[in-house]
Amino acid sequence: MRSRPGVGFEGTIADSSRLTRLLGVAAVLLAAALVWVAAGGLRWPARAVVVFLLTFLPAFLAAQEREVRRFPAELSRGAIYASTAATLWVLAALVFLVGLISGFPPAALGMRGIGPGPLVLWTVGVTGAGLLLLVLTRALRIRESPMLIHMLPRSRAERLAFTGLAVTAGVTEEMIFRGFLLSALAAATGSAWFAAVVASAVFGFLHSYQNLVGALRAGLLGFGLALPVMASGSLLPSILAHAAYDLVAGVFLSRRLLRVEDAGTQTRRAGIG
Repeated sequence: MRSRPGVGFEGTIADSSRLTRLLGVAAVLLAAALVWVAAGGLRWPARAVVVFLLTFLPAFLAAQEREVRRFPAELSRGAIYASTAATLWVLAALVFLVGLISGFPPAALGMRGIGPGPLVLWTVGVTGAGLLLLVLTRALRIRESPMLIHMLPRSRAERLAFTGLAVTAGVTEEMIFRGFLLSALAAATGSAWFAAVVASAVFGFLHSYQNLVGALRAGLLGFGLALPVMASGSLLPSILAHAAYDLVAGVFLSRRLLRVEDAGTQTRRAGIG
């Protein structure tokens, strides 16, 4: 009996894909177990959230990003902004609550004041450094990922919605990564610098939809955002700097980026370059 042409080859591909997924799941579970052991000095709710942030969340977003990459143009920017903002607020509230019930006082999670002088210096310095990284990547003519280009606002309504998302990201992501995760990792490992490196690496990986350069840029920005928290104990400079960076990059600089991308698309369609 003859087999249909291509069936064996397709079956091999399917088997290879299933094996890859199984190995990926096994790797995530192993990493989760290792993080659980390494965070043994924390109370179990904090340990569970640290495991989630360092292993399960990156794995989930990486799998989701591979699926979304197939059809970015079909996704509504408004829906992306709204769902992302809602998810971030829920996650930040849960993480902050877990921090409190795990014995971290609000001050240890960055909820403390800071003088106006250091506040301005840290906010301007970190925002400026982040924007310098962005300008440098543009000067080197490094192309941004299609997903990032798609997410940039086009209309006035979208820019308004993106402004809300930028403020949301500034508050919630700092509460999660520079508030809870930085403190929890520092308590578990005994090193604030090591905690900052790990938290920044994860923060960068979660931005891998921006391609490799975008993820590296986000990781460096994350480390810069950790510095004022480590120096002052306050999240406020990092919140303001994060929101300012997203606003300037996403609302103002994005217009030039979109014009450049549109010009490049038209050139390629014309068969030039």
